[in-house]
Amino acid sequence: MKICRDQIISLCLLFFISVFVSQANAQECTNEMKWIDINNTGLMTRDGCFEIRKRNIHFKILAFSPHKFDLSLLGPSEDGKPLGQASIADTGTTKYSISSVHENNKQALALVTIGYPKWSPQKDYEDKPSELADSVDADWLLFNGFLRVKTEEYGYPDLSASFKSAYFCLDETEKGGTGSVVVMFHAYENQLPVRMNRRLADPKNCENVVQTGPRIVEYRAKSGIHDISSAKTRRWLVFAQGNGGASKEQFLAYIIYFANGSSLKEIEEILLGDNIISKYDNKMRFALALTSSNFSNVSILNEEQQPILWREINLPHPVYMAIEPAE
Repeated sequence: MKICRDQIISLCLLFFISVFVSQANAQECTNEMKWIDINNTGLMTRDGCFEIRKRNIHFKILAFSPHKFDLSLLGPSEDGKPLGQASIADTGTTKYSISSVHENNKQALALVTIGYPKWSPQKDYEDKPSELADSVDADWLLFNGFLRVKTEEYGYPDLSASFKSAYFCLDETEKGGTGSVVVMFHAYENQLPVRMNRRLADPKNCENVVQTGPRIVEYRAKSGIHDISSAKTRRWLVFAQGNGGASKEQFLAYIIYFANGSSLKEIEEILLGDNIISKYDNKMRFALALTSSNFSNVSILNEEQQPILWREINLPHPVYMAIEPAE
């Protein structure tokens, strides 16, 4: 009887401990809308967490009003152009990393990695950035897919990878007004625009356009995930645009980094959930992946004009999205 009683007491203790731990974990996952305006620039950031099927999804968000900022593409060279094979040298260092490029382009308040290099690591080095840096070679700096930077083309459409399902236009030239108007196009379906209104547009109208993906949310809050394994967990870096608030200033764009790994279906659920990302946006108007895993990073200038990275890993990348104040 004594053994039985001791076992019962032990089981009870384990039960209460497990309940306490689960409650503590639940309390750790908060999604308070406490935005921080970075140096009074209009760029806002916050951390968030959302529970999906008893799993906590942690994310970081950078939010801004597109009409107040100019978006463009920036290569890692000193003149801001992507690198060709003949231009690549000293690839074993962080010379072309996001922090190094930001040091040379401080007109940008933030830099965001976008797209996919020609070569991707076969092993998961995400928790071992020093080992990954040692494995860098020239193909890391060659873009894989269609790429146009300031009207000059550097890449060809990648028709072999179904997940690169979007052409992302950062500056439609017919927009009018200030700031940026972004448009998402189908990469494989005659490059038709995936957009809210029916006015036709064309990637040729964009000075800066990049092939990336996959599409996660299409206009009118429809699923954009097609022909890929949506259940695979990765550290996705996502661009999303809200459906607008009461004023033009509340029509926000979001850069979202899913820090602890998420599937595309989980991300879609968050982006289409009511007011999860922002109190101004009931749902996201459209969303696409900018890049994933080892390639995901964001650099933001602090008060001392020094780049601060969202991730410790600081690897070379072939192209970055620059966020600058609108002229």
